[in-house]
Amino acid sequence: MIASRRVLATLYAVTETQTAFGGQARSWTSLATLWVSLSPISTNLVANPNQPPQQREQVRAQARDMAVVAVGQRLSIGPRHWRITAVDRGQPEPGLMVLDLESDAT
Repeated sequence: MIASRRVLATLYAVTETQTAFGGQARSWTSLATLWVSLSPISTNLVANPNQPPQQREQVRAQARDMAVVAVGQRLSIGPRHWRITAVDRGQPEPGLMVLDLESDAT
């Protein structure tokens, strides 16, 4: 579990391109770096068929508002990757935003 703290994060957006064989290649492109304050929300186990349960952690991040931030992007903090599941702009005050994040194994 992550305690409330301020850390430097890198924001990534997914880029999909078509391969020479007609498939899709997916990569992550760095968009920006930002300081975020993290607070834990919950930790639970997610069961998938034919796989052992995986621990899924949810955290809330607060940062300065950036127009480039959107749901579905990824924040990387050290070796961990977090999927952005919600963006609440102007909270808790104008110029700030609150992000709901979920641990991302990809």
